[in-house]
Amino acid sequence: MAVFKEISPNASAGAKLTNWFENRFPTAFDAYRVHMSEYYAPKNFNFWYIFGSLALLVLVIQIVTGIFLVMHYKPDAALAFGSVEYIMRDVPWGWLIRYMHSTGASAFFIVVYLHMFRGLLYGSYRKPRELVWIFGCAIFLALMAEAFMGYLLPWGQMSYWGAQVIVNLFSAIPFVGPDLALLIRGDYVVGDATLNRFFSFHVIAVPLVLLGLVVAHLLALHDVGSNNPDGIEIKGPNAPRDDKGHPLDGIPFHPYYTVHDILGVCLFLIAFTAVIFFAPEAGGYFLEYNNFIPADPLKTPAHIAPVWYFTPYYSMLRAITTEMVYVLIACVVLGAGFGVIKGRMPVIVKAIIAAAAAVGVLMMLSIDAKFWGVVIMGGSVVIMFFLPWLDCSPVKSIRYRPSWHKYVYAVFVVNFFVLAYLGVQPPSPGGERISQVGTLFYFGFFLLMPWWSRLGEPKPVPDRVIFAAH
Repeated sequence: MAVFKEISPNASAGAKLTNWFENRFPTAFDAYRVHMSEYYAPKNFNFWYIFGSLALLVLVIQIVTGIFLVMHYKPDAALAFGSVEYIMRDVPWGWLIRYMHSTGASAFFIVVYLHMFRGLLYGSYRKPRELVWIFGCAIFLALMAEAFMGYLLPWGQMSYWGAQVIVNLFSAIPFVGPDLALLIRGDYVVGDATLNRFFSFHVIAVPLVLLGLVVAHLLALHDVGSNNPDGIEIKGPNAPRDDKGHPLDGIPFHPYYTVHDILGVCLFLIAFTAVIFFAPEAGGYFLEYNNFIPADPLKTPAHIAPVWYFTPYYSMLRAITTEMVYVLIACVVLGAGFGVIKGRMPVIVKAIIAAAAAVGVLMMLSIDAKFWGVVIMGGSVVIMFFLPWLDCSPVKSIRYRPSWHKYVYAVFVVNFFVLAYLGVQPPSPGGERISQVGTLFYFGFFLLMPWWSRLGEPKPVPDRVIFAAH
């Protein structure tokens, strides 16, 4: 039996109303205290920590605008393009809702990429936050699926042909590929059945998964506590605490960081609305000009490319040619040989590594390069799940790692931008070579991390977080 809290008869009407709700819905108020007013976060957060709340804001924008778009959209191959034009031209404020949704998709990826990069800089994936990072990577995968399926719905030229190219990639998977591609399309070509499937997943299935992963991500984060730019655990067993058990290096999330995040929200909304009102197509990057042409199965665009946020992975897909497969074989052989020669392990383990490398080489020689392109494209995302175990640096934060580590991260970012740019360009011999080098560096950054992250002498890590009041 719940115990009702009494309140003074002279209390304000607001306090009485709050007390009435708290007595009848105490779980909500307990959650507020656990995750907001009594959740202590490190006091040295900087601007990199606004992108988590911004991701939540954009998610809400996408859900709300998506609901209004669904009211007028027709998931029919004969009517879809016309319904989008109807939303843009005849529905009151429909153009604004549509542009908020299309700009929101790009904003979502911008915010998520920056959020993930912050985690990379400060080691937010390290113990005890491995599960937080894994949930975050799963959110990223679900977001990519959601964006890809939504990309088909306007039924423009680039929507249709982009989906045709990407879905056909699944047919390169040995044995099950053709059947899998047929299952995804629902037909032998991208058509009405594909549109209906993607609409169902885009509107119902993937958003439910996405919301569940977001809740899991936040709960896991609040269970272990937030990381900070110094990578110091403020709630660890030896961390200083006050007489109430609160960490001395922490402050309540509300009101301090809610105000901090509101500032970030205001700055974001200024930029967001500027794009919506003045450049919603963003020069063809947010909304491609070919997508304002109805889908025509008989007329292929001169150059098919996905939206900008998929282009780094698309570049890696295109980089895998037969010649590149030979380079990958050489990398496998060298990696296995180095592990066998230098590794301190039993002979039986070395024999298993050598046998696995031999099987891998035979597979790579016998299977078409198109399949390995699909593997590389998928592996470029999946490899991020393993980051907590690939990073072997004795310190978490980039602040206290050897100075040259910053240049490695800088080259990684530049490489990612170069791959993204090449992904929107028509194929060329020079671009193909640069993409191949960029792909090798991308995977080398992660796969060689257990080695290079331990090199150099880290700087001394302070016992307390470094914080200057401002």
